[in-house]
Order: sequence, then structure tokens, then C-alpha cells
Amino acid sequence: MPSPVSNDLRRIEADLIRRLQCAEGHPSTLLRAGLRGIEVMVKRGAECDSIVHQTLAVQAALREINRLVLKYHFGVCLRRRLQETGTNAAGREQCLDEVLSLFKLLEA
Repeated sequence: MPSPVSNDLRRIEADLIRRLQCAEGHPSTLLRAGLRGIEVMVKRGAECDSIVHQTLAVQAALREINRLVLKYHFGVCLRRRLQETGTNAAGREQCLDEVLSLFKLLEA
């Protein structure tokens, strides 16, 4: 019987894939469409607040994708590496450094 954790991770993975495929099956299409839409808005002289709302929507979509990727990474990838590392202090330190590095990237 699969553990509830593995079921949860499968749901996260499925949600992530759905989000990445939501625009014609290619993740970069979503970003390009969002950016092109903003470009069109600027060229047409759209109100500044409308442009800001659109850029925030694109950023929110990317933030959610990052959140899901990190949740999967911590729940699957990092957990596996920590198990493989066992009591190796240097390996565990490397995993911790990776986590801190990811959080620094998110702050930027």
C-alpha cells in the first residue's frame, strides 16, 4: 500500500505538469503569451494599472510553479539524497547548503 506521502507527491507532480503544459503543451508558450500580451498592452496604450495587473499575474503563475517544484524537490529529491547520505556529515552539509542556496534565489 503506497504511503500518503507518496500519493501527495504524485498529486504535486501531476499539478506541476498540468501547470507547465497548460499553454499548448509547452511551458515556455505560457510565458511568451503572457509577455506578448503585456507588450501588446503597452503598444496599445493600456492603462498602467492594467499592465501591472498582467505582469503580476505572470509572476504569480511562475511563483506557484516554483513553489510546487520546491515542494517536490524537498519531498522527493532531497529526501532521497539525505537517505543515501546516511550519517555522512559532509553529504548532509551539502544538502543543507543547497536548501539555503535555493532560498537565497527565491529572495532575489
